[in-house]
Amino acid sequence: MPYVHTMREPNLLLEEMTWPEVGQALEAGFTTVVVAVGATEQHGPHLPLLVDAARGDRLGLEVARRLGHALVAPTIRVGCSEHHMGFPGTLSPRRALGYGYKPIDRRIRTLHAHNLER
Repeated sequence: MPYVHTMREPNLLLEEMTWPEVGQALEAGFTTVVVAVGATEQHGPHLPLLVDAARGDRLGLEVARRLGHALVAPTIRVGCSEHHMGFPGTLSPRRALGYGYKPIDRRIRTLHAHNLER
């Protein structure tokens, strides 16, 4: 079944698609991918740690819709949060990943390998 626009908006979230659906989307010209970054860090005792990451999810989807023919990669859920490390649950690249932003670069290169051009 071809990846076509119907009355219902197509699913743009890469992580919710099957690999055949991704292939169909690529064939239909969906060659741009939006990669949002949102921190997992404290926002006071009354808010969950995912505030920035959830905004990244929403912003990534909105940008893809406005660009047209764009998919949305999963939000990268870390930020420069060293100053929040005193709060349990905070993720920061140096501590959480051990080596800065190389995992982000690797994710981008992986997407590019699948013909997602920008």
